[in-house]
Amino acid sequence: MPVALTHRRVAAALIVLVVAGSAVAQAASSAPTARAASGTAGSQITLLDLSVAGQALSVGRLTLNSGTAAGTVTATPLIANGTSYGGTTLSVGSASLPTLSSDGVLPTSLSKLVAVTTPGASMSAASGVAHAGTTSLGTVRLLGLPLSLDGSATADTAVDGDHAVAQKTLVVRNLALPSIGGLLGAVGLDITKLPVTTLTTLVDKLGLVDGTITSTRAALDAALAPLKPQL
Repeated sequence: MPVALTHRRVAAALIVLVVAGSAVAQAASSAPTARAASGTAGSQITLLDLSVAGQALSVGRLTLNSGTAAGTVTATPLIANGTSYGGTTLSVGSASLPTLSSDGVLPTSLSKLVAVTTPGASMSAASGVAHAGTTSLGTVRLLGLPLSLDGSATADTAVDGDHAVAQKTLVVRNLALPSIGGLLGAVGLDITKLPVTTLTTLVDKLGLVDGTITSTRAALDAALAPLKPQL
């Protein structure tokens, strides 16, 4: 059946087409434009920093860097007095860093005082991203006495079209150091056999006296003063 088109119907059809065309153009203009990645992000974490007999020792250093088209992870198990021992750098894929024992690695002047087994680490890197983590802090022994260590660490960097992000987390639990008596006993010194004056001098030389101990000692001396003639 033929349909007669009046001027009114033709005008209405043209209006519909114009409105539809405007909607399509608007939808096309509001589509998001992809932003190219730019910038850099870096993160570094060291599990333990120790000072042993004036010598510096760092355990488990993780260094991460991400850029526009790159991501790298450098893991250094041991650093003693500025010298690195072991370590690897990853730029593509994933890898596991094995534990490292300090036996036969550190200089003799340091190895006779401290023994370390570094924790293993997981690493991954790709274009713009890097990740590293460990589920323990390894083991440390001073003069043969163990430090109580428990914890974990993670570090991440990422660069994309909107962000350059770096973050790290270090968790330490149940940290306990050997006692002074234990360390002195490890070198053959029995503090129970020392005269009080020698023990006091030793405590002072070791820098163990704080305000609380000093105040307590002064109060004790004052309390004992009237009794000293009778002792």
